[in-house]
Amino acid sequence: MNWSTVKTRIVDMLFHDVVQAKVQQAVGPLSLTLDPSNAGFRRLTDKTSPRDLPIPTQERMQEIAYFLWLTNPMAKWLLNMQVAYIVGEGVEMQAEDEAVKAIIETWWTDGVNQWPLKLPKKVRELAMFGEQCWPAFVAPGTGRVRLGYLDLSQIEEVVLDPDNAEQPVGVITKEQHGHVRVPQRRYSVILPVGEEELTPITQQLRQQFTDGPCFYFAINNVSNGSRGISDLFDRADWLDGYDQMLFQRLERSDLANRIVYDLTLNGYTQDQVTEFMKHFQLPKPGGVHGHNEKVTLEAKSPTMNSDDAWTDARMFKHQSLAPFPEHWFGGGGDVNRATASEMDEPTFKLLGERQKLWKAILEQVAGYSIRQAKMAGHLAQTAEETVTAVFPEMVTADLAGLGQTVQSVSQAVATLLAQEIITKPEARRMVSVIVKSFGVELEDLSEEDLEKMFNENELTESQRDVVRTARTRGAEPSDEPRAPSDKEQAS
Repeated sequence: MNWSTVKTRIVDMLFHDVVQAKVQQAVGPLSLTLDPSNAGFRRLTDKTSPRDLPIPTQERMQEIAYFLWLTNPMAKWLLNMQVAYIVGEGVEMQAEDEAVKAIIETWWTDGVNQWPLKLPKKVRELAMFGEQCWPAFVAPGTGRVRLGYLDLSQIEEVVLDPDNAEQPVGVITKEQHGHVRVPQRRYSVILPVGEEELTPITQQLRQQFTDGPCFYFAINNVSNGSRGISDLFDRADWLDGYDQMLFQRLERSDLANRIVYDLTLNGYTQDQVTEFMKHFQLPKPGGVHGHNEKVTLEAKSPTMNSDDAWTDARMFKHQSLAPFPEHWFGGGGDVNRATASEMDEPTFKLLGERQKLWKAILEQVAGYSIRQAKMAGHLAQTAEETVTAVFPEMVTADLAGLGQTVQSVSQAVATLLAQEIITKPEARRMVSVIVKSFGVELEDLSEEDLEKMFNENELTESQRDVVRTARTRGAEPSDEPRAPSDKEQAS
């Protein structure tokens, strides 16, 4: 028995009544579900956190987001564009330890997990619904972890740690699915820390979640918000309005293609006009309409003010697309190559932030799989648990432009160095910033190390062999110059 367990038992014996009172206070919002007389009912306006949307609004938000993804081309593009840039070329899981690498490879390609196939869907649906919940199932013999999927419309409540509102600790499902009663489930959210590190109140609360572990991730919420918010939530009305406007313009374009004829009969009474129209027929295409000076026939077409419509459509599109620039969605506008690059940077920053989030998610889930393999004895306890998720680069480097930049910077650095404005280590750091774009990391070296490197570069091949031999034997070569050998002189 370790010290953490002993400490927990001591606290439980001394402060049992206080802890129980705190737990009841913490699970107060769950009382409706726990009361048998309320079976089949759920709250309409109550919320777990004051920063959450009302439950009907949360469910409606997810329904609208799904509907927009199905029917709205711009909404689908917004979600699919995230998938394309974040995981479009695939993700690779890397580990230094070979045994850990084998565990992760099995977990990654498992017939149920199928991460290469399912990861794009998970990235899209996290953006669409604002949250994801994956029940985890562990094989007792090997510790192999398989993930399920919980329909988010089935979530009744996400319970937060009473001592740390940033951390969800449990997920409760509904007892009613449509008109069908279903068993309620209480999943325990997998935490990045051990149970013994939680406060006694939280440990007591976690004991109520007995239907297995799950992963729960939410986006676009504040620190004490229990539910996630869709990426389409704040732009749903604009996306729908833009779609409706285009349909209205489509209907008006049909009217714009219609032609009416204006027939003027000068001096005719109403009765004469009525009698004339009984026998009047429009000439066939290419035909002749004969009339005297009292009859005039003109073709009329409606004026639809298309220029105004284009201005309005562009304005609505900007509101719907932000932060994506308009030229990403087939609109050139007043954009040229130079301004387009400047407009792209904020978008790539936001996409990079979401990519880092998914990197953390994958590494957390992979770490859980490794810990389960250790607990099952399928992996040595001393195995290194570090796993790295490697994502594709979002932007292809402009090698030609970078080459010119490196050349210009190198010349500038050489000038500053010759004028003794900067030191050699400072010059190296300036160059390292540029060559990093090529994927090359320059090590920081001191003035002494750089001088030694320079001196070695000036040596002949035979002299370099002497230096290598001396270092292999553990001795530093002498800095004193030596006379070249006969062979070196001949060469």
